[in-house]
Amino acid sequence: MLHGTISDYLEKLHEEQHKDYPLRDTTGQAIQKKSPQHREKSRKREEAELRQERYRLLKPLKNELERIEQEISRAEDKKAALEAALADPKTYENEARARSVNIEYREISSHIEVLYELWTQTHEQIEMIESDSGFVDRDS
Repeated sequence: MLHGTISDYLEKLHEEQHKDYPLRDTTGQAIQKKSPQHREKSRKREEAELRQERYRLLKPLKNELERIEQEISRAEDKKAALEAALADPKTYENEARARSVNIEYREISSHIEVLYELWTQTHEQIEMIESDSGFVDRDS
């Protein structure tokens, strides 16, 4: 009794019927039969190569995402300090200082918006790569 798939059965049947005739590819070259272990090794090698390629693509994007997050954090800290200055009545005792703080506040707010947009774009690129073929990076 044979154990295996229908493909295994058909392959074995074909081997028995054509023992004297080697299989040939489209160029006429003899095809070497590969054992199930060899096919499994090849499959695992291909999967490993795919993982390495995804890692190669994801690593710089994840590094960039981390850099953006750190910059957002610094910018938000700066914005909070400016908000505190704007809430302090002493800031308005000096008109030039009040104007300067307001300008700086608008600039940092605008910069934060740009950083969030950049973060969103980078995150979407990462998600697109991770969702390709059902791949999910467990280190995230």
